[in-house]
Parts: sequence; structure tokens; C-alpha cells
Amino acid sequence: MKTYELLGWMGAAVSCCFAIPQAVKLVRQSSGSAEGLSIWTWILLEANALCWAIYAIGTQAYPAGAPSLVNAPCSAYIIWRMLKSKRAAQPSVIRFESPTTRATQQVIV
Repeated sequence: MKTYELLGWMGAAVSCCFAIPQAVKLVRQSSGSAEGLSIWTWILLEANALCWAIYAIGTQAYPAGAPSLVNAPCSAYIIWRMLKSKRAAQPSVIRFESPTTRATQQVIV
């Protein structure tokens, strides 16, 4: 194995560790809260992982795509937990409109 190939695999190994700590923290957290996290960071990481995976498959540059095998599922899980946490924090509102008076009532569930 050439030196640059070894560096590529070492970089891939380090990149795999990016999303793992946050995913593990959310798994262990019993409250289900994802407060304080930016959803856009994780959406961008997901997009990044998918792009690198496609590139790696197309060019057979496997060290470039290896982190995608870890980062894509971790970021997808984090996004799912953030959306789930956000839905749980918001009250559900049901709107009723009277067909005759066009008056609207809201019921918070």
C-alpha cells in the first residue's frame, strides 16, 4: 500500500468518528430532547455523505466514501430524533371552520 493510500484510509477512519458521539449521546438520553442542535448541520452532513458515497462508487476511490457508511446513518438518526423532539414539544392545533359563518375555532390538543 502506498503512503497516500494509507493516508486516505486514515483520513476515512477519522472522518467516520464525526457523527458517532452525537448519535450515541441521543441514544443514551432518556428525555428524547435534541435541544441545542442545529438541524441544518446534520442535513448538510447527510448530503455530504451521500455525495461522497456516489463519488466513491463512481470513481472507485473507496477511502473517500468509507465515512459515508457511518456518517449517513448517524446523521439520518440525529435528524429523525431532532424532528421527533420538535414535534413532541409543539402542541397540536386543530382548526374548525363553520361552513355558514366562516368563523374559525382553534383547539389545542
